[in-house]
This record gives sequence, structure tokens and C-alpha cells, in this order.
Amino acid sequence: MKKLLPSIIIIFSFSTQSVVAATNDSGKARQSSAAPSSTLLKEPVHHGIYGAAVMKFSPVGPEGVNSLLIGGELYWVLNKKYLLGLGLNGLSTVVKAPAVFPVEGLVLVTNYGGLVLGYVHNSHKLIHLEAHCLGGIGQAFYRDQEYNATYNQNDAYLIFEPALNVVLNVTSAFRIGAGLSYRAARRVNLIGLDNKDLSGLTLNLSFRVGRF
Repeated sequence: MKKLLPSIIIIFSFSTQSVVAATNDSGKARQSSAAPSSTLLKEPVHHGIYGAAVMKFSPVGPEGVNSLLIGGELYWVLNKKYLLGLGLNGLSTVVKAPAVFPVEGLVLVTNYGGLVLGYVHNSHKLIHLEAHCLGGIGQAFYRDQEYNATYNQNDAYLIFEPALNVVLNVTSAFRIGAGLSYRAARRVNLIGLDNKDLSGLTLNLSFRVGRF
């Protein structure tokens, strides 16, 4: 019996260590499986939404007439940094059509819109920066200024407009933005127009209302 006792003690000690090790491994496995997944946005995600009335000043047409474009934008804001929205803009100034038609008094009509992606830097500060880019499609055609009749067929073109704005926080629900963008038009095929006639450096002014 005295000879068996040391062996029993060794076997018991080894068994106890094995059980403890297995328990620790099981606990680590549970902790590993319970670890949160990596995500692009820190959780909980802060959501915001706002709409903006936009005025844009830019040369338009073959003669580069200084023109006003009026539009609107609607944005979904994530964590007060990331913007996902829609924008729509239309030419407000009367721009005469090029003299290539037998009909006189024609004017150019153009509008464009699309998806907007953006980033806001330090939105909590009184004055901060915002960068965004619109990508979408545009429409252009000529019409009779007096009778509003469309002359010739409509033309669809591609539009790409990166922008950089300075934003002023007026109140918690109202902001004003001002900045520059470049309107790059592609595949313009309307008679008398090409890409450069609908492209150009643009001065932007926006008035924003919502939950930021």
C-alpha cells in the first residue's frame, strides 16, 4: 500500500492539471467567440439627416455666360463624419443657344443630379471643412423661349463634380456652407455644344437645415 500511494498521488496531480488546463482553454475559446466583430463605423452609430438649398455660380454654354444654377440636396449623416446623399441642380439663367439653327430665340436648358458621397472634418467646431463628390447624369436641350417648345432631341450626359466647402454652424439645426467645386461633363452630344461648354469651376453657397 505504501508503494502504491506515491503513484496514486502522481496520477491525481496529473489529472488535476489536465482538468485545469482544459478549463482554461475552454474559457479562452468562449472569450474568443464572444469578442466583437471589427466594423467600419464605431458603434453605436450616430445618425443624422438634413436638407440643403443650393446656389451655384458658374460659366455655362459656348460663350461662357456667368450663370446661376439652383438645386437641392438631401443627406444621411453617419457618426457626424460621413455623408451619403442625393443632389439635383438646374440652370436658372437664360443662356442663348448657339447660332446654328434656322430658328431664332432658342435658349439652353440643362440640369443634372446624382449620388453624393462626402466627409466632414470636425463637424462640432464653429467653422469646419467638408469634402464631397457628386456623380450622376445630366440632361440638356434647347427650347423656344417664348412658347417653351422643345427644339431638337434631348441629350443625356455624364457629370462628375468634386467639391470642397467651409461650413459655419449657425445653430444646432442650421448651417451655412460656401466653397468651390469643378463640374466635369462628359459625353455631351447636343448640337453646338461639347464637354467644355457644360464644365467649369463653380462657386457654391448652401443653406442647411436638419439633424447633424
